[in-house]
Amino acid sequence: MVIGGDEAESIDINEWQISAIESCKNLGSTIQTNGLIEKEIKSKINQGCLKWRSLSGVLLDKRIPDKLKRKIYIFIVKTTILYSSETWSTKELDERSLQTMEMRMLRMIAGVTRNDKVRSTRIFGSLKEVKCPLRLR
Repeated sequence: MVIGGDEAESIDINEWQISAIESCKNLGSTIQTNGLIEKEIKSKINQGCLKWRSLSGVLLDKRIPDKLKRKIYIFIVKTTILYSSETWSTKELDERSLQTMEMRMLRMIAGVTRNDKVRSTRIFGSLKEVKCPLRLR
């Protein structure tokens, strides 16, 4: 029997042949052999985007107050993205990709596009409870 992928390294234990793999999912987190967390961050961004998409009817509705939109964003979308992030050892590039994704979502909540030339700090100011971008440190 073979467990794992078609990698060059493998270990034989009794009749089992266990192959080395580059990454695996354990308790909802992706673990990579090289110690990086790129796949984990991409997975969390995708999960956040799926939550965003399922809530977009509420978050983009002009009739719903911004205060309620902020609370929904913080308690559902942001929590989904940052779940288990306390165990991450991130690089600047990883944090930047999370901040980019968050800024894109906040711009949509505020009803502002990049073509409107509104600075990010102004968007954070208008969404008072969301004062700073996703920070992991």
